Amino acid sequence: MPSAAETNADCIRSAGENVAPGFDSMPWRLAVRKMTPAVLAMVAATLLIPTSPADAQNYPWCAQRGDGGPTCGFVSYEQCMASSRWCNPNPMYQPPPGPVQLHRGTRRTGG
Repeated sequence: MPSAAETNADCIRSAGENVAPGFDSMPWRLAVRKMTPAVLAMVAATLLIPTSPADAQNYPWCAQRGDGGPTCGFVSYEQCMASSRWCNPNPMYQPPPGPVQLHRGTRRTGG
């Protein structure tokens, strides 16, 4: 019968050894190597998508919900009142910029 030291000697591996023989040639290892750049590219693309949280709530009227929170998605007071009993102006509302008007000086005629 082999001693405990002899039995455990087969289980001890050096730091550079793989856990299983042929570990580097396993098909899933190759698949992971091929997928890693694609996954990183998708994560980077997701992080680069421009977002602006103010756009979702940029309406002039807010309805008060039953739990006390506002729902600011109404373009008119009448629209807000049709869905709620309490409506308030949206304090965060910023109207869209209007058309740019060029101001020209008035021409004076001599006389």
